[in-house]
Amino acid sequence: MGPGFKMRLRQLDKPVCFAASCILILSAAAFTSCVVSLGDDHYPEGAWYPGKAYQKTWDLKSGGTLSLENTNGNILIQGWDKEKVDLTAVEKRNPPLSPKIYFYGSHALEPKIDLQASKEVIAIKTVSSGKEDEFRFIHYDLSVPRSIKLENIRNGQGDIEISDVFGSVQIGQKEGNITIKNFSGSAHIALGSGSVEAEVLDVRPEDQVQIKSEQGDILLYLEPGVTAQVEANAPDGNISSDFNLNQVLPAKAVSAKLGEGKASFVLTALHGDIKIRKAGD
Repeated sequence: MGPGFKMRLRQLDKPVCFAASCILILSAAAFTSCVVSLGDDHYPEGAWYPGKAYQKTWDLKSGGTLSLENTNGNILIQGWDKEKVDLTAVEKRNPPLSPKIYFYGSHALEPKIDLQASKEVIAIKTVSSGKEDEFRFIHYDLSVPRSIKLENIRNGQGDIEISDVFGSVQIGQKEGNITIKNFSGSAHIALGSGSVEAEVLDVRPEDQVQIKSEQGDILLYLEPGVTAQVEANAPDGNISSDFNLNQVLPAKAVSAKLGEGKASFVLTALHGDIKIRKAGD
């Protein structure tokens, strides 16, 4: 076979199909170097191809802005004490739902990413592969300055985890879980299906936090002495709280003032529960 040619075969039910597949593969090899996969439903997740890491580092001032638009995959963002952004992205492929043969160039597993970067703004966007996006997952791991504006963090299917940052966060995701740890600032989180767990500390009077999950639970951690206005709605679930909200719980809707109540928390779980807990308990 030609250089750079890879072949992975799975047993098929009928010898005739197997022979025909081999002929097709050999024919393709005569004309081009490529990666060939003959898939069935028994491949474990991501077993088709090894992931090839994409790595890059940029300068970004504290208080700068970072946006990330992904198709599918996990996103991990952690704060650190450097005025730099360190990015690692790895592409994984999941098998389709039915046995098929796919041909890809040798570069197919390197994540295709569109980047716009300055010392104040960094914009990262996964380049769509059209129909291949259905089983193509780009997993991002980023270290960012602790003071940062995370704007337009968007994802299809996957999990998002953000920790050890302060400033602002804006997240939109179709499916998966969202976890926010050791965060301070304003946040706007919209999730289609999945759970949201958020720890919001050092709440300031100007902070506004909005969390909405269409299908899943919301778990919010606040410090015991927090002062805020809380509006919560769980029409198809229940609301519970470690704080005294001056009404009978569990309930479907809550409007309460904690202390002076200048900061704002608006929580909506259309088909799920809302739990408000004291951080550190």
